[in-house]
Amino acid sequence: MMLYAIPFIVSLVLSIFFWPDPNFFLSPTEVWVWNKNGGYGTRLSKTNENPLATLNGYKTSGRFFNFENQTFRPLKEGTIIDYPLLGKGTIEYSKIGDSVSYYSSEGEVFWTKLLNSYPRAGLFSSPLLFLSGDNNTVFLMDHNGNPIGLQKVDGRFLTDFVFCRNHKGVGLLFLGGEIYRLDESGNLIFSLQLENESFAKSIAISPNGDLMVIHKEFHSEDFLQVIDENGKSIKEIKLSKIFPFHLSMAIADTGEILLNTPGEVLIGKELEKSIPKKADSVIYQATFAHSQGFVFELDQSLMFSDTKGIVQRTKPLQDGPVRLYPGKSDNTFYLETQRDIYQFHLPL
Repeated sequence: MMLYAIPFIVSLVLSIFFWPDPNFFLSPTEVWVWNKNGGYGTRLSKTNENPLATLNGYKTSGRFFNFENQTFRPLKEGTIIDYPLLGKGTIEYSKIGDSVSYYSSEGEVFWTKLLNSYPRAGLFSSPLLFLSGDNNTVFLMDHNGNPIGLQKVDGRFLTDFVFCRNHKGVGLLFLGGEIYRLDESGNLIFSLQLENESFAKSIAISPNGDLMVIHKEFHSEDFLQVIDENGKSIKEIKLSKIFPFHLSMAIADTGEILLNTPGEVLIGKELEKSIPKKADSVIYQATFAHSQGFVFELDQSLMFSDTKGIVQRTKPLQDGPVRLYPGKSDNTFYLETQRDIYQFHLPL
């Protein structure tokens, strides 16, 4: 009997003292990486979404790589390109010009229109935003170049916008306090006007699209204002100082907020948790909310935390800037650096 008991006891003791941190199993797992310059990647996950079929492509070294046909296409000198990250095709224009062209995945001209506006594509091919030269008007179109929904919205200088995952539309924020929440067809879900004399700077939307947080200045003080899916203001949080610029923010489905400032990262429903930075960083550092927590830049590393700000793991960053964006499935998101694209899988 003791012959079987001794190995069991030894195994139990080892598991107690050397069992890995349980938070490790709760953090997102890196399952795929793609080298942007070489145009090749690691083996695909059998259980996660296929990034080669999900992602549109990327721009690198004057070329655009398309995942659908696995080829690089050279870009004309002076051409500016934008593209829906999870859609198809590319939008190309010149900084000084009067036309915009939409190209198919094969590089063929889908349509060309005489437009004096600057295109901004989000995750999917609709809505496409076309910003007027003075940033006071945003025209709304689909991937066919046709006006959709409201067709246009007006405000006093567009300062920020954010696209929602899973075809749930876009949020637009103007400096003068005009806020628009639109669906994927450009139809109005709700609109708001902040207080007179307020200045709106930044906007973020929760992964499920139900909550929105606004960074604004009012009477020489900075605030965060949380708004629900019906356009109703839930609460305001006063910040300790004024940030006279766009801030990288995220808000969880459950209402926790992450604010990535140059000196610290603030997390919580009332920003009660502070993670200081070793030194003041650049103004913008990537911040992202997924269904189970946050991902954010801190001291040249990428931090993975739950919604309470408990850090589960870190990933050193060797090149920047970086961006984070969702996949088409709820348990997937992507990290793009100057050299690589990473796919992360969320635990069930």
